Amino acid sequence: MPWPKINFPEKNPPLVTERLELKWPELIDAKELFEMRSDSNFTKFLARYPMKDISEAEDYIQNIHDGFKTEKGLSWKICQKGSYILIGYIGFWAIDYTHFKTEIGYGIHPNFQQQGYLTEALNAMVSYI
Repeated sequence: MPWPKINFPEKNPPLVTERLELKWPELIDAKELFEMRSDSNFTKFLARYPMKDISEAEDYIQNIHDGFKTEKGLSWKICQKGSYILIGYIGFWAIDYTHFKTEIGYGIHPNFQQQGYLTEALNAMVSYI
């Protein structure tokens, strides 16, 4: 019996929660992303070295775009409702259509941690699929 087809969206869908908007990340978000991922306290549990240059954040965002084009990733920037400023990111990585599995990656700026934002974003993302 063949596996069912997973319907990958044509456009990255915005997701809205009570306090958040999950949006398509753009290169203009590189500054906030770099601020988070250049902090050694932030990256110590990511198995990644801190970013040393904003171009690394730009490359990271480009990888998100490339992953979407190849249907291997579906990611969002996390913003407070009514804002375009990135306070975090969340997404599906390494989507495996053969085995129906994926990895979930996320990060939230330290100023916004311990407020339930990541849980709210994760629930919206998982509910989407």
